[in-house]
Amino acid sequence: MKHHILLTLMLSLASLAALAQGEEDFAASYMRHNAADHKLECITVSPEMMGRISLLPADSVQQDSLQRVLSQVKSIRIVNGVADATTLEILYEKAELLATYSKLCYETFAKDSNCTIYVRRFDNIIVELVMLLRGKTEFCILDFTGNMSEDLIWLIGTMHSVKTSEQPIDS
Repeated sequence: MKHHILLTLMLSLASLAALAQGEEDFAASYMRHNAADHKLECITVSPEMMGRISLLPADSVQQDSLQRVLSQVKSIRIVNGVADATTLEILYEKAELLATYSKLCYETFAKDSNCTIYVRRFDNIIVELVMLLRGKTEFCILDFTGNMSEDLIWLIGTMHSVKTSEQPIDS
């Protein structure tokens, strides 16, 4: 009887984890809400393409950092838009509103004047990382899904010169 209950509990948790990672990600939701209003494009980087990226020539430090990122990431979506400053501000604010009021419960991980990092967790595992980036004429969302650590987020934030409130966790 105990084994039956334990098996049922394990299957239920596995189903919940699959459901949590099977929901619409931030980039898809943002495009669904905003694609008709603005000139935005969304590119999905497949696992196969991530494997090819890891083969590009780089120094050993860059290669190690890239391998750490790619080992925890299942997919990457990039939403990009080029427009005037006013439109870019609107696009950025809409993305912040979506993260704040989404039913998927994104939490702010780090923020500065040109970048905000949000994370979505499932059972204390980060299953989605969303970076909102803005420049003078460009707006970008980097949306990573997978099973990620806070150390990875610190590493990605450092690569983009974002000041994170968290310190890296030793690997």
